[in-house]
Amino acid sequence: MKKSCNGCVTIIHTWFRHENEYRKKISVWVIGLLFTLAGINHFVQPDVYTKIMPPHLPAQLMLVYVSGVFEILGGVGIMVPRLRRSAGCGLIALLLAVSPAHVHMVVTNG
Repeated sequence: MKKSCNGCVTIIHTWFRHENEYRKKISVWVIGLLFTLAGINHFVQPDVYTKIMPPHLPAQLMLVYVSGVFEILGGVGIMVPRLRRSAGCGLIALLLAVSPAHVHMVVTNG
């Protein structure tokens, strides 16, 4: 009886292990797709992003386009296993770089 119980535990453990791998793959693709679509939106609706930028930043439209390019690159890169770590670090750097715009948006109810 004890042996069959261990077999059930092994089956359940294997199922959950694979389920977690599946969830990880889905999560990576969803995050990558969201970053990619948000990056594309920088070119489709740049005014949305320029409105939230602090007024002291120069060349705001260019900054919106540059951040859009890096958002697309990071979103696509995170879906490629070989590039995932570098793309993730790049996306973290991008989020830190654009945080002044997010803070300005919150402070000014932008």
